[in-house]
Amino acid sequence: MSNSFTGPPPFIEQLVGRRPVAKFIGTSERGLLNLLSRGEGPPYLRIGRLIRFSPTAVKAWAASQTEITQPRIEIEPT
Repeated sequence: MSNSFTGPPPFIEQLVGRRPVAKFIGTSERGLLNLLSRGEGPPYLRIGRLIRFSPTAVKAWAASQTEITQPRIEIEPT
């Protein structure tokens, strides 16, 4: 039986850094940091000096920020 490391267990999600999250939500890394400093961005983990995100949590946050609007239909009087 081998004790060699083969990667994280399948139930542990790989965390991502600022760049892919910023790209996913359509902003710069600086814009993402601004959101985080105001408490308005996606949930994150701080590991020492590093900021890491769960892709699942980022997607859930983005979905909660989405506003679906209906187009306005103008009815002209007859």
